[in-house]
Parts: sequence; C-alpha cells; structure tokens
Amino acid sequence: MTFPQKINIFIVDTVEKMLRHKERIQRIRKNSQTFNGPTQVSGFYETGSSNIDKKSNKKINVDNNKVLLCCIAKQENKYIGEWVTHYKNLGVDKIVIYDNNLPSYESIKNVPEIKEGIKSGLVEIKDAAGKQKYQCTAYNICYQNNKNDYEWLMFFDVDEFLVLENHKDIHDFLRQDKFKNFNSILISWKVYSDNDLLRVENDNYAVMSRFTTPSTNSGINKQSKCILRGGLSNIRFANPHNPIVKLTCCDATGKEKVLTKARTTEIVHKGAWLNHYNRRSEERVSRNAE
Repeated sequence: MTFPQKINIFIVDTVEKMLRHKERIQRIRKNSQTFNGPTQVSGFYETGSSNIDKKSNKKINVDNNKVLLCCIAKQENKYIGEWVTHYKNLGVDKIVIYDNNLPSYESIKNVPEIKEGIKSGLVEIKDAAGKQKYQCTAYNICYQNNKNDYEWLMFFDVDEFLVLENHKDIHDFLRQDKFKNFNSILISWKVYSDNDLLRVENDNYAVMSRFTTPSTNSGINKQSKCILRGGLSNIRFANPHNPIVKLTCCDATGKEKVLTKARTTEIVHKGAWLNHYNRRSEERVSRNAE
C-alpha cells in the first residue's frame, strides 16, 4: 500500500518527533540520581505506578504556603543580581540556583546579591559547573529534593521575571481560592524587545528598566511556564517549560487549562505573567552560546 507524498512526510516527521522525545527521557533517566518516578513512556506523557491518579496526580499534603524558586544559570553573573532581588521582593522563601558556569568563569557566588542571599539563607547554590544539557535534570532533582517542604515550586530562567498584577507578595497570590483545586498554574510569557540596545552601556545590566517595550510579535508569547504544587508524584521535566505528566492545571486567572507542552493556545496577561527578556544584549547572547 502506498501513501501520497504529503502523508509520508507527516508520518516520518511524527516518528522522528517521538524518537527525539524518547531520547530525551532516556537521557534524563541516565543523568538523574535521586528520582524514583515513572517507568513507562506513553505518547507525549509519562505514566507511572498504578496507585497514582493520572487525572489529579495525587499528592501528599503540603500546606505551609512556602514557595521555592529554581533556576540553572550559565554565564549570568552580570544579570542574576537583579533577578534574585526581584524574587526576594516578591517574598520567595528559597531560591535554588544551579551554577552552570564554565569552570574557567567566575563563580556565581561572587555576585553581591548572591553572597547576601547565601548569608541570609534565601539562596542555595548547587554546583553544575560545565555540565551539558543539564537543565531538566536539575529541575527534576530540585523538585524531588524539595517537594515535601514547599507548597509551591517555580522553575523560571534568569531572563524571566514574574509580574503579579494585583498582589505584592507571591504568597498572597498563590493562596487565592481559585487555585486550591489545581496542582499547576500556567504562566504566559510577555516577551520584550531589545529596544535596539545591542550592547550594554555604562555597565548598566538592569533589564527591567532598560527594556520597556513588549514585542509586537504576539506569537512568541504563546510560550509558557508553570508553577507546580509540592508533594506531587511522577513529576518529570523533559523540557524546561512544563513537566510531561498530566496535571490539573489552570491559568493565572483560575481558568482550567490542559497542561501539555510549552505552547499554549491562549495568551493570558491577567493576574500574573512572565516578563521575558530573551534579547538582553548581543554580547549576552553570544556569551551564552559558548
């Protein structure tokens, strides 16, 4: 039996995508040292032991309203101070940073805001120097190590700044009744243009004050990240945006959503969103590619 050329191309493309997905899962399994989660890949989701409710992903009770933020940082020393201060001001209880700098690069611990955070107990640094393709592994380890101590865990990059429309404190935002029946909250990107600032001037690396114009390309805002409830079983990241298990999910307004991949069909810039400064300077983009 033969198929038209377009169908053949579609079949090949679909198979290739599934093989790449399977390879990512195998790589994460190989690198992750502390994860005892699901064992079977099924389509684009990963399923686990039969005592887990696949719809709600049953959890142990973590009801302390504590919030943890995790990131992996590579050559971000000039920018991460502003990022740490931003989330400190939002009231985050703990910031776990995986230091992915090249071994020859200055330690992230020398950043003044990091030093202060370590001293106060806000910041915890994990060594990931020189590790390749380690972001998802770091997220998986961080979630498993902290899921029983924090009610909510956030996994945001150093160029992503959470903005709360009607709240000054992250705890007040997350304890709203509209989130109580959900295990994850989908947060839309709000991408900002580079304002034609291709290089840093006068040693000013602050992004929120330099880049004030949102991108006119609305399509790129369809990317999203999620805030995860603690105590969940079978959590596994295969991409930096969302875990690959099915979770009860809503957006920042409390509207029920389906958590699948990084992209969302509806952009929500109400309640909360992530200011995303992915073009902070030509210099920074080049350095991150090293």
